[in-house]
Parts: sequence; C-alpha cells; structure tokens
Amino acid sequence: MKALLEEVNQTVPKIHNIKRLHTIIEDKIRSGPILEERDIDFLDSIYIDSRYPSSVGILPSGFPGKEEAEECLRIATKVFKLIQQQLEKIKLSKK
Repeated sequence: MKALLEEVNQTVPKIHNIKRLHTIIEDKIRSGPILEERDIDFLDSIYIDSRYPSSVGILPSGFPGKEEAEECLRIATKVFKLIQQQLEKIKLSKK
C-alpha cells in the first residue's frame, strides 16, 4: 500500500495502522477503497497485537489457527492484485 504513495510522490508515513494508511491512500490517490472495513479491522488486529504480543495470543480467541491464516492470505492476495492494478494505472497515466 505504501508503494502507491511512493509512486505518486507522496510522503510515506512510518505507520503500521492499516486503517490510517488506507484512509491516506483514499485521500491522496482517490483510487477508491482497496480493502473492505472488516478486512482492515482484521489485519489491524493481527498485526498490532502480533507486533506487541500478549501472553494469551493475538486474537480475542487466543492464538490464530488455520482459518485466520487463510483469511490473512486471502486478504493479502486481494490487496496485492489491487495494488498492482493501481500501480499499472499510475504508470500508464505518466506516459
């Protein structure tokens, strides 16, 4: 996601909050939403808590299982494809 900001010569914030980053991208690039709100909340809950782990795991239900890992992979794949499309559009518009 930060690559989009870099590509349009915007300051890339040193943040890890997906919700804030997503909002910045929507404001600066006007690309429309990249992620659904539930996906943003899910990724933020995984990343923030895993960076600063508690003793009970990174989700309210405890340590993540196969389902949570598959959900992260699904979201990451979706984001990767959408970012690639946006970067391609930006590059084409610069020609």
